[in-house]
Amino acid sequence: MKTMVKKLPTHMGSVKIMEFGCWIPENVLESSHIQKGINNALPELNGYDICKRAGVTERREAPEGMTVVEMGALAACDAIRNAQSNNNDIHLEDIDTVIFCSVCRMYAEPSTASLIQKKIGIHSATSFDISNACLGFLDGLIVVDSFIASGKSKLALIIGAEKGCTVLKNSYNAMINRERGTECMAALTLGDGAVAALICPDSYSGKTSLSFNAYSRTTLSHYADLSILPSMEKPMFVDSKALFDGALLHGPDMIHNLLNDIGWTKEDIDLFIPHQPSIKIIKAGLDSMGLPIEKCPITLDSFGNMASVSIPFTLQKILNENQVLPGGKILLMGYGSGLSFSMMALEVCENIADVRQAIV
Repeated sequence: MKTMVKKLPTHMGSVKIMEFGCWIPENVLESSHIQKGINNALPELNGYDICKRAGVTERREAPEGMTVVEMGALAACDAIRNAQSNNNDIHLEDIDTVIFCSVCRMYAEPSTASLIQKKIGIHSATSFDISNACLGFLDGLIVVDSFIASGKSKLALIIGAEKGCTVLKNSYNAMINRERGTECMAALTLGDGAVAALICPDSYSGKTSLSFNAYSRTTLSHYADLSILPSMEKPMFVDSKALFDGALLHGPDMIHNLLNDIGWTKEDIDLFIPHQPSIKIIKAGLDSMGLPIEKCPITLDSFGNMASVSIPFTLQKILNENQVLPGGKILLMGYGSGLSFSMMALEVCENIADVRQAIV
């Protein structure tokens, strides 16, 4: 029986994403390597194939000893360079807000944001962390939107950096040592990467990439304890079926409500970008909304589930590859452990062609 969720309010956005930056490791960790280890240690699971079930062929792994501060700083510097190369007259001292938005953090304290802020050379800024599973980056965008709309910020830097392969290896070891079971399987899809975005007011007249039009947001606490990572040193355990069912039960209705509120139809959507934990749930979500797979860029096959980095990484990738034209409409469906949902409507800025040409 479906538990009804009250209709979510739709909030209008007031910012633009000026530019993205990213850093992706060169080292490739193939699913076949992980699968071989599982098959050797746990012959009873030989019928389980990571690639076929989740759609993850490989992911990237950061060098041993590399920190999320270093990863995040590389992505942040890339975003700043990209913005400056587009003739945006911005300087480090113009960035007044820095938010780090990932599961992986450097320490319990101080904030990872403050460490990245120091590393890239920003002397003074409002700086803090947001950590909310795979939804962190989108929550960072919502917070920055409120800051800028209320006049508390003029130029913000949002950063995400995930070392998912650390969780993957802890979970893998727990499985092959028979300390944990198949509840750790979801962690075997994780990968490493970092992304950053510069956020400016909607009134900004320089070159920008995306306009943040509207969003809705909720957390359904019924699902709060279905995906748990006790710490970065422990294996992650997930009730994948219950989360899968919860996402499909509620997500499509939330999407339809947002579209109705802003006057979009599903035919208006040029690209649909969901969080990317598995190809199975992506296809099921598309089917429930009547959207073709051709409108959904897939990155998990080569990069795995990068948690909070997945959606913004996919966004910057499709922009860099000119997969959507100026004025194009993009719909995001973010969800993460909790179970939290964020639906967002974005529009490609009219000067995006100039921006991409400058970067290329």
